[in-house]
Amino acid sequence: MHLKSFDTFLPIPCDATVLADRYPMYWLRDLYIQGCVLPEIAIHRLLSNSPFLERFSVADIRETHKLKIVLPLNLKFFKITQSPEYCSLKYIEISSFSSSDHHHQNQHPILNLMEMEMDTCHPPSANIKINISAPNLSYLMIRLWEEFKFDSYRTLLPQIKRLHLCICSEVLIETPADPVPEFSKLERLHFQMMFTIYSLPAL
Repeated sequence: MHLKSFDTFLPIPCDATVLADRYPMYWLRDLYIQGCVLPEIAIHRLLSNSPFLERFSVADIRETHKLKIVLPLNLKFFKITQSPEYCSLKYIEISSFSSSDHHHQNQHPILNLMEMEMDTCHPPSANIKINISAPNLSYLMIRLWEEFKFDSYRTLLPQIKRLHLCICSEVLIETPADPVPEFSKLERLHFQMMFTIYSLPAL
């Protein structure tokens, strides 16, 4: 299911709570939400009412300062994308159940692939705080057009087996070098440098 808010038709962005309250989606397996207000209560209702959800994507979340998501056990793929037009997001917290949790001892989270594409706003989005806890995550894709620091991912990277980094060339030139975190389980690395029109040589 795709829920998308279009500015042309909706001067006030759609609130995803409407979807959570009015439409039962017990058998839903794929959910994509774009350009909507996404309060924490809406996320909780959407995910708790869709126990078989396998793919969850959010893009260009509006009028939301804090995005806190506890991912359901059956989720295999999660993606978050934020464009420069939407600058309200300041904090992202993503967690999945651990198999050691008291209420889920016989269930194992299977989330193993996560994509994050952050090109949030100017001045740069370095102020966005990211906290990710996903014990079975093994494949992480990060695409950034602004200042990049390993700090937000430092506790997560030692468990990653496949890492895909897409970073703007200007980031590598302008961002101070950070201590490189430990990649103790990394088996495959895909590094991609992206060029903006400003970084290309003049003709």
